[in-house]
Amino acid sequence: MLVLEHPPITLPVGFKMRHVEMADAEAVEELLNDCQEPLTGKRPFLATEIRSDWTQVGFDLSRSARVITTAADRIVGYAELWDINKPAVRMNAFARVHPDYEGLGLATALHDWIEARARETVPEVPEDLRVSFECGVLDHHHAGLKLLQGRGYELVRHFFRMGIDFVDVAIPAPVLPEGVVIRPWTAVQEQFSLRDIVAVFEEAFQDHWGHVAQPLESLLKRWEHFVATAEDYHPDNWFLAIDGDQLAGISLCFTSSQGVKTWGYVGDLAVLRPWRRHGLGLALLHHSFRAFQAAGFTRMELHVDAASLTGATRLYEKAGMSVAERSQSYRKVLRPGRDVTTQ
Repeated sequence: MLVLEHPPITLPVGFKMRHVEMADAEAVEELLNDCQEPLTGKRPFLATEIRSDWTQVGFDLSRSARVITTAADRIVGYAELWDINKPAVRMNAFARVHPDYEGLGLATALHDWIEARARETVPEVPEDLRVSFECGVLDHHHAGLKLLQGRGYELVRHFFRMGIDFVDVAIPAPVLPEGVVIRPWTAVQEQFSLRDIVAVFEEAFQDHWGHVAQPLESLLKRWEHFVATAEDYHPDNWFLAIDGDQLAGISLCFTSSQGVKTWGYVGDLAVLRPWRRHGLGLALLHHSFRAFQAAGFTRMELHVDAASLTGATRLYEKAGMSVAERSQSYRKVLRPGRDVTTQ
């Protein structure tokens, strides 16, 4: 692996940038929540989930994350760069600066580091392929939008957080295609393994914008790490659509959204091509909603590509969901070339 020297990062007097350590998780949790609360009113970040990300298979914490600290060693800025998909033709970046320290140039420094770190990966990618990275920002985070636009990023996509409130709402019973049943994973774990679920996810998401095909074994290792460390995961809440001895679709749900413990979250909804356009996606949603409503949850949320290639937004609207929040994804191309992502 070729590691390039970063150009000097300019910081205001009294601040420094350093590598991230596992012991920083609680301080990063506080920072990220302090950044998020003024924008959404929520504090969704947990140190346990941050550590889960930092220990994900393929993520190099020493190489791919940085913090900015004050002279008193308070963490006031954080950035990370994800290039674990190989080839790393489409990387994802994330950066936040505490609201009390905005306007000092710290965000610029973090994005200088992100771009330098992303450029390290370019020589590792076959030379005929395009290499880029993306950053997301909420529609109403004006400082973030201004920064990305000022750095020459291109707006490439809009995303929605959608939700449905369960209070005084009658969720329709799922109407399934003939021969298909829905079962929680706990009821059929002897028949279907995590590998089977990951295979359905990977096959279905080949039809989603920006997808980069990955080896199944690599994905399986990441999913094994995730289910072993995720706080809001339980196999009871992973619903599988089964047609005979085959998986037709999945609805993988979790027991919190935005840190709210009475809100559920649909992490992944997928239907394989042979079973699409028969109402199975809607049936999986209705089944999931009814299960969470019966368990006392008051709301269900998910995130979706606003221009989904599979028409997901129309499906969610049909299921009674509405847009609660909008965000934008910005891209910087580091090297032009052949685009191997789904478009």
